[in-house]
Amino acid sequence: MHRTFAAVLILGAALGLAACAESGPALEITGASVRLPPGPNTAMYFTVTNTGDTADRLLDAECTIADCEVHESYMEDGLMQMRHIAGVDVDGGASVAFEPGGLHVMLIGVEPLELGQEVSVDLIWEESGTMTVTAPVESYAEPGG
Repeated sequence: MHRTFAAVLILGAALGLAACAESGPALEITGASVRLPPGPNTAMYFTVTNTGDTADRLLDAECTIADCEVHESYMEDGLMQMRHIAGVDVDGGASVAFEPGGLHVMLIGVEPLELGQEVSVDLIWEESGTMTVTAPVESYAEPGG
């Protein structure tokens, strides 16, 4: 009976170590910016890197200064279009760029913004929960500065 108990303990410890070995998603957001809008809508761009072992999925975005939606841009009949999408997967060990002409967080009906102002947007992830990203408002003409 003593050997059986020891075997159960060893098996339990091994299973515990195996569970700890998979760390889950670990998301890092870099290069976030919001473009100064020429009208009532603008976009937030950034790069998300998942340094973890498992995928995560961006489900939605929220902020206090506008309605937010996760969008993608695409070409159709020679015209750039955009549409709301249900989510964006970020695999473990991968990066995904949200950039002009591609994925972005659309801010719809945004309050007036000024260059250099900071905007906070909550990114809602399936596994990681809510992450607040703060981004400076930059010019469309000269992003990054």
